[in-house]
Amino acid sequence: MLLVLIGSLCIINSFRPWRVNKANIIDAIILSGTIVVVSLSGLFIEDVDKNVVAGFCCAMLILVTAFIPVAIAYGLYQRIMHAKVGKPYSHFICHHKAATGSFARLLKMLCSGRPDFKGKIFIDSDGPSDLDKLYDMVGNQTDMLVVLCSGALLTRPV
Repeated sequence: MLLVLIGSLCIINSFRPWRVNKANIIDAIILSGTIVVVSLSGLFIEDVDKNVVAGFCCAMLILVTAFIPVAIAYGLYQRIMHAKVGKPYSHFICHHKAATGSFARLLKMLCSGRPDFKGKIFIDSDGPSDLDKLYDMVGNQTDMLVVLCSGALLTRPV
């Protein structure tokens, strides 16, 4: 059982199956906790001194309990730093490549060239080709979505 769980942990760390990276981290933490519990269950064999097992379990319980405030503090730190720094992109330009691709690039160049314009503009062709990363960038790292409406905006490329 332990080998299956360790193999699963290695697969999760290698392939990162979840779309959001935090979900991969949470999955790995929960699976690591399960590995600890399964490992500790081997200590409850009749031949083992129960005082040693009880002391070891208490120590593990204290470690896990001490980890909770650390995780909360880390989450608060991340939230505060994210609020201070802000999102890396101020605008994302959504467009249909064939219909308004050139206009989107021109709009980006004109806005970025203005001295009173603050922030960075992101166009999907400038970013990653992986759609999961692109969805994350648009959803979590961009302040404003600019949609260049055209007749072909909601059509799929043929």
